[in-house]
Amino acid sequence: MTPVHCIPNWHDPANGRWGDCYRACLASILDLPSEQVPHFIQDRQAKPEWRDDERAWLAARGLQAIVMVLKLPLPTILEWLGTMNPGVHCIVMGMGSNGMPHAVVACGGSIVHDPAGNLGITGPMEGGHHVLTFVGLRSMANPATKPALVVDMSPIERHERIGLHFSGGKDSLALLYLLRSHWGRLTVYHADAGDLLPETREIVGAVEAMVPSFVRINTDSRAWRRANGLPSDIVPWSCTPMGRAFKGGGTVPLVDRFACCRASIWEPMYERARADGVTLEIIGTHATAA
Repeated sequence: MTPVHCIPNWHDPANGRWGDCYRACLASILDLPSEQVPHFIQDRQAKPEWRDDERAWLAARGLQAIVMVLKLPLPTILEWLGTMNPGVHCIVMGMGSNGMPHAVVACGGSIVHDPAGNLGITGPMEGGHHVLTFVGLRSMANPATKPALVVDMSPIERHERIGLHFSGGKDSLALLYLLRSHWGRLTVYHADAGDLLPETREIVGAVEAMVPSFVRINTDSRAWRRANGLPSDIVPWSCTPMGRAFKGGGTVPLVDRFACCRASIWEPMYERARADGVTLEIIGTHATAA
Protein backbone atom coordinates (compact mmCIF):
# COMPACT_ATOMS: atom_id res chain seq x y z
CA MET A 1 0.00 0.00 0.00
CA THR A 2 1.43 3.34 -1.13
CA PRO A 3 -0.40 6.29 0.50
CA VAL A 4 -2.02 8.65 -2.03
CA HIS A 5 -3.77 11.85 -0.97
CA CYS A 6 -6.92 13.34 -2.45
CA ILE A 7 -7.35 16.80 -3.97
CA PRO A 8 -7.61 19.27 -1.05
CA ASN A 9 -10.92 21.12 -0.60
CA TRP A 10 -12.30 19.71 -3.84
CA HIS A 11 -15.59 18.36 -2.48
CA ASP A 12 -18.25 20.90 -3.43
CA PRO A 13 -21.47 19.16 -4.60
CA ALA A 14 -23.27 22.49 -5.02
CA ASN A 15 -20.87 23.23 -7.88
CA GLY A 16 -20.80 19.70 -9.27
CA ARG A 17 -17.53 18.59 -7.63
CA TRP A 18 -17.27 15.37 -5.67
CA GLY A 19 -14.19 14.63 -3.60
CA ASP A 20 -11.79 11.95 -4.78
CA CYS A 21 -11.03 10.31 -1.43
CA TYR A 22 -12.24 6.95 -2.78
CA ARG A 23 -10.01 7.27 -5.86
CA ALA A 24 -7.06 8.09 -3.59
CA CYS A 25 -7.79 5.02 -1.44
CA LEU A 26 -8.07 2.76 -4.49
CA ALA A 27 -4.83 4.16 -5.91
CA SER A 28 -3.15 3.60 -2.54
CA ILE A 29 -4.18 -0.06 -2.39
CA LEU A 30 -3.10 -0.67 -6.00
CA ASP A 31 0.19 1.23 -5.55
CA LEU A 32 -0.68 3.58 -8.41
CA PRO A 33 -0.41 7.37 -8.79
CA SER A 34 -3.77 9.09 -8.38
CA GLU A 35 -3.84 10.23 -12.01
CA GLN A 36 -3.77 6.60 -13.20
CA VAL A 37 -7.05 5.80 -11.44
CA PRO A 38 -10.28 7.33 -12.86
CA HIS A 39 -12.38 9.50 -10.59
CA PHE A 40 -15.41 7.25 -11.06
CA ILE A 41 -17.68 9.24 -8.75
CA GLN A 42 -16.96 12.54 -10.51
CA ASP A 43 -17.29 10.93 -13.95
CA ARG A 44 -20.77 9.67 -13.03
CA GLN A 45 -21.77 12.82 -11.16
CA ALA A 46 -22.09 10.74 -7.96
CA LYS A 47 -24.76 8.45 -9.49
CA PRO A 48 -24.75 4.80 -8.34
CA GLU A 49 -23.59 3.66 -11.79
CA TRP A 50 -20.03 4.68 -10.85
CA ARG A 51 -19.62 1.16 -9.47
CA ASP A 52 -20.24 -0.23 -12.99
CA ASP A 53 -17.36 1.87 -14.30
CA GLU A 54 -15.15 0.70 -11.45
CA ARG A 55 -15.98 -2.96 -12.16
CA ALA A 56 -15.13 -2.58 -15.84
CA TRP A 57 -11.87 -0.77 -15.08
CA LEU A 58 -10.77 -3.38 -12.55
CA ALA A 59 -11.85 -6.28 -14.78
CA ALA A 60 -9.56 -5.01 -17.54
CA ARG A 61 -6.73 -5.53 -15.06
CA GLY A 62 -7.82 -8.98 -13.97
CA LEU A 63 -9.20 -7.59 -10.70
CA GLN A 64 -12.57 -7.15 -9.05
CA ALA A 65 -14.05 -5.22 -6.15
CA ILE A 66 -15.66 -7.17 -3.30
CA VAL A 67 -18.14 -4.80 -1.63
CA MET A 68 -19.70 -5.38 1.80
CA VAL A 69 -22.30 -3.26 3.61
CA LEU A 70 -22.21 -3.64 7.40
CA LYS A 71 -24.52 -2.13 10.01
CA LEU A 72 -21.96 -2.36 12.80
CA PRO A 73 -19.99 0.22 14.82
CA LEU A 74 -16.68 1.12 13.22
CA PRO A 75 -14.55 -0.26 16.14
CA THR A 76 -16.29 -3.62 15.75
CA ILE A 77 -15.68 -3.61 11.99
CA LEU A 78 -11.99 -2.80 12.45
CA GLU A 79 -11.59 -5.49 15.09
CA TRP A 80 -13.24 -8.00 12.77
CA LEU A 81 -10.98 -6.95 9.87
CA GLY A 82 -7.86 -7.39 11.98
CA THR A 83 -8.93 -10.82 13.22
CA MET A 84 -10.37 -12.31 10.05
CA ASN A 85 -8.24 -10.58 7.40
CA PRO A 86 -4.85 -9.74 8.95
CA GLY A 87 -2.56 -7.86 6.59
CA VAL A 88 -5.31 -7.22 4.04
CA HIS A 89 -6.01 -3.62 3.06
CA CYS A 90 -9.55 -2.48 2.33
CA ILE A 91 -11.43 0.76 1.77
CA VAL A 92 -13.88 1.76 4.49
CA MET A 93 -16.55 4.36 3.73
CA GLY A 94 -18.49 6.20 6.41
CA MET A 95 -19.26 9.75 7.45
CA GLY A 96 -16.33 12.10 7.86
CA SER A 97 -15.96 14.71 10.57
CA ASN A 98 -17.14 17.33 8.05
CA GLY A 99 -20.53 15.62 7.81
CA MET A 100 -19.80 14.29 4.28
CA PRO A 101 -19.23 10.71 3.10
CA HIS A 102 -15.54 9.82 3.34
CA ALA A 103 -13.25 6.89 2.52
CA VAL A 104 -10.13 5.65 4.31
CA VAL A 105 -7.84 2.62 4.10
CA ALA A 106 -7.95 0.08 6.92
CA CYS A 107 -5.67 -2.85 7.69
CA GLY A 108 -4.82 -4.97 10.71
CA GLY A 109 -7.61 -3.65 12.89
CA SER A 110 -7.01 0.06 12.38
CA ILE A 111 -7.22 2.90 9.87
CA VAL A 112 -3.77 3.08 8.27
CA HIS A 113 -4.32 5.88 5.75
CA ASP A 114 -6.66 8.86 5.56
CA PRO A 115 -6.29 10.47 2.12
CA ALA A 116 -7.64 13.76 3.50
CA GLY A 117 -5.11 13.96 6.33
CA ASN A 118 -6.96 13.75 9.63
CA LEU A 119 -10.60 14.05 8.53
CA GLY A 120 -11.34 10.57 9.83
CA ILE A 121 -14.60 8.63 9.98
CA THR A 122 -16.86 9.59 12.86
CA GLY A 123 -19.90 7.45 12.07
CA PRO A 124 -21.80 5.41 9.50
CA MET A 125 -23.24 6.55 6.19
CA GLU A 126 -26.85 7.71 5.98
CA GLY A 127 -28.87 4.62 6.77
CA GLY A 128 -26.53 3.54 9.54
CA HIS A 129 -24.09 1.43 7.54
CA HIS A 130 -20.42 1.38 6.58
CA VAL A 131 -19.28 0.22 3.13
CA LEU A 132 -16.18 -1.95 2.81
CA THR A 133 -14.40 -2.55 -0.50
CA PHE A 134 -11.72 -5.18 -0.98
CA VAL A 135 -9.81 -5.55 -4.25
CA GLY A 136 -8.87 -9.08 -5.34
CA LEU A 137 -8.18 -11.21 -8.39
CA ARG A 138 -11.12 -11.55 -10.71
CA SER A 139 -12.96 -14.83 -10.20
CA MET A 140 -13.98 -17.04 -13.14
CA ALA A 141 -17.36 -18.77 -13.32
CA ASN A 142 -15.89 -21.54 -15.46
CA PRO A 143 -12.50 -22.96 -14.40
CA ALA A 144 -11.69 -23.56 -18.06
CA THR A 145 -12.18 -19.89 -18.88
CA LYS A 146 -9.01 -18.02 -19.74
CA PRO A 147 -8.01 -15.39 -17.16
CA ALA A 148 -8.87 -11.79 -17.94
CA LEU A 149 -6.36 -9.91 -20.02
CA VAL A 150 -4.48 -7.34 -17.94
CA VAL A 151 -4.26 -4.13 -19.96
CA ASP A 152 -1.49 -1.65 -19.20
CA MET A 153 -3.10 1.80 -19.33
CA SER A 154 0.01 3.67 -18.20
CA PRO A 155 0.95 4.90 -21.73
CA ILE A 156 -2.27 6.92 -21.78
CA GLU A 157 -1.11 8.89 -18.76
CA ARG A 158 2.14 9.84 -20.52
CA HIS A 159 0.50 11.54 -23.50
CA GLU A 160 -1.59 14.67 -23.95
CA ARG A 161 -2.78 14.12 -27.56
CA ILE A 162 -4.28 10.63 -27.95
CA GLY A 163 -6.07 9.26 -30.99
CA LEU A 164 -8.23 6.14 -31.15
CA HIS A 165 -8.81 4.59 -34.58
CA PHE A 166 -12.46 3.57 -34.88
CA SER A 167 -13.59 1.53 -37.88
CA GLY A 168 -17.11 0.75 -36.71
CA GLY A 169 -16.32 -2.96 -36.30
CA LYS A 170 -16.63 -5.07 -33.15
CA ASP A 171 -12.95 -4.90 -32.20
CA SER A 172 -12.72 -1.12 -32.28
CA LEU A 173 -16.09 -0.85 -30.51
CA ALA A 174 -14.87 -3.15 -27.73
CA LEU A 175 -11.70 -1.08 -27.43
CA LEU A 176 -13.75 2.12 -27.24
CA TYR A 177 -15.80 0.80 -24.31
CA LEU A 178 -12.67 -0.54 -22.61
CA LEU A 179 -11.32 3.01 -22.62
CA ARG A 180 -14.59 4.61 -21.53
CA SER A 181 -13.09 6.19 -18.44
CA HIS A 182 -10.53 7.93 -20.70
CA TRP A 183 -12.97 9.35 -23.28
CA GLY A 184 -12.37 12.88 -22.05
CA ARG A 185 -8.72 12.59 -23.12
CA LEU A 186 -9.24 10.83 -26.46
CA THR A 187 -10.04 11.95 -29.98
CA VAL A 188 -11.84 9.21 -31.90
CA TYR A 189 -10.80 9.14 -35.57
CA HIS A 190 -12.93 7.43 -38.22
CA ALA A 191 -12.11 7.17 -41.92
CA ASP A 192 -15.33 7.03 -43.94
CA ALA A 193 -14.32 5.60 -47.32
CA GLY A 194 -17.87 5.99 -48.64
CA ASP A 195 -18.69 2.28 -48.74
CA LEU A 196 -19.83 1.42 -45.20
CA LEU A 197 -22.64 -1.05 -44.71
CA PRO A 198 -25.84 0.60 -43.39
CA GLU A 199 -25.57 -1.11 -40.00
CA THR A 200 -21.93 -0.03 -39.64
CA ARG A 201 -22.83 3.53 -40.58
CA GLU A 202 -25.48 3.46 -37.84
CA ILE A 203 -22.90 2.35 -35.24
CA VAL A 204 -20.46 5.03 -36.34
CA GLY A 205 -23.18 7.68 -36.06
CA ALA A 206 -24.08 6.50 -32.56
CA VAL A 207 -20.46 6.65 -31.42
CA GLU A 208 -20.01 10.10 -32.96
CA ALA A 209 -22.94 11.36 -30.89
CA MET A 210 -21.69 9.64 -27.73
CA VAL A 211 -18.00 10.53 -27.38
CA PRO A 212 -16.75 14.05 -26.55
CA SER A 213 -14.34 14.33 -29.50
CA PHE A 214 -14.94 12.64 -32.87
CA VAL A 215 -13.20 13.32 -36.20
CA ARG A 216 -14.63 11.90 -39.41
CA ILE A 217 -12.22 11.73 -42.38
CA ASN A 218 -14.07 11.39 -45.68
CA THR A 219 -12.46 9.57 -48.63
CA ASP A 220 -13.81 7.88 -51.77
CA SER A 221 -12.65 4.28 -52.12
CA ARG A 222 -14.94 3.65 -55.09
CA ALA A 223 -13.28 6.43 -57.09
CA TRP A 224 -9.85 5.12 -56.06
CA ARG A 225 -10.72 1.61 -57.27
CA ARG A 226 -12.02 2.94 -60.59
CA ALA A 227 -8.71 4.70 -61.10
CA ASN A 228 -6.36 2.03 -59.72
CA GLY A 229 -8.11 -1.34 -59.86
CA LEU A 230 -10.03 -3.79 -57.70
CA PRO A 231 -8.33 -5.20 -54.58
CA SER A 232 -7.67 -8.93 -54.84
CA ASP A 233 -5.79 -11.57 -52.88
CA ILE A 234 -4.65 -13.12 -56.16
CA VAL A 235 -3.18 -10.50 -58.48
CA PRO A 236 -1.75 -11.60 -61.88
CA TRP A 237 1.33 -9.53 -62.66
CA SER A 238 -0.21 -8.43 -65.97
CA CYS A 239 -3.12 -6.74 -64.18
CA THR A 240 -0.98 -4.65 -61.80
CA PRO A 241 -0.34 -0.98 -62.63
CA MET A 242 3.16 -1.86 -63.85
CA GLY A 243 2.02 -4.97 -65.70
CA ARG A 244 -0.66 -3.04 -67.58
CA ALA A 245 2.02 -0.68 -68.87
CA PHE A 246 3.62 -3.54 -70.77
CA LYS A 247 2.35 -4.87 -74.08
CA GLY A 248 -0.20 -7.57 -73.50
CA GLY A 249 -1.08 -6.36 -70.02
CA GLY A 250 -4.37 -7.41 -68.52
CA THR A 251 -7.55 -5.54 -69.34
CA VAL A 252 -8.95 -5.73 -65.78
CA PRO A 253 -6.91 -3.57 -63.40
CA LEU A 254 -6.19 -5.28 -60.06
CA VAL A 255 -4.20 -4.27 -57.00
CA ASP A 256 -3.15 -6.11 -53.83
CA ARG A 257 -5.61 -6.11 -50.94
CA PHE A 258 -3.69 -3.54 -48.87
CA ALA A 259 -3.30 -0.85 -51.51
CA CYS A 260 -6.91 0.37 -51.38
CA CYS A 261 -7.08 0.36 -47.55
CA ARG A 262 -3.78 2.21 -47.36
CA ALA A 263 -4.92 4.91 -49.76
CA SER A 264 -8.51 5.26 -48.49
CA ILE A 265 -8.14 4.67 -44.73
CA TRP A 266 -4.68 4.23 -43.22
CA GLU A 267 -2.79 7.08 -44.83
CA PRO A 268 -5.61 9.67 -44.44
CA MET A 269 -5.99 8.67 -40.77
CA TYR A 270 -2.24 8.92 -40.19
CA GLU A 271 -1.92 12.29 -41.91
CA ARG A 272 -4.85 13.78 -39.96
CA ALA A 273 -3.60 12.46 -36.62
CA ARG A 274 -0.13 13.80 -37.34
CA ALA A 275 -1.57 17.19 -38.28
CA ASP A 276 -3.47 17.21 -34.97
CA GLY A 277 -0.28 16.57 -33.03
CA VAL A 278 -1.31 13.09 -31.81
CA THR A 279 1.56 11.33 -30.04
CA LEU A 280 -0.25 8.10 -29.07
CA GLU A 281 -2.46 6.18 -31.51
CA ILE A 282 -4.63 3.30 -30.27
CA ILE A 283 -5.90 0.66 -32.69
CA GLY A 284 -8.13 -2.34 -31.87
CA THR A 285 -7.56 -5.82 -33.21
CA HIS A 286 -8.48 -9.35 -32.22
CA ALA A 287 -6.48 -12.39 -31.30
CA THR A 288 -7.58 -16.00 -31.78
CA ALA A 289 -6.08 -18.79 -29.70
CA ALA A 290 -6.19 -22.43 -30.76
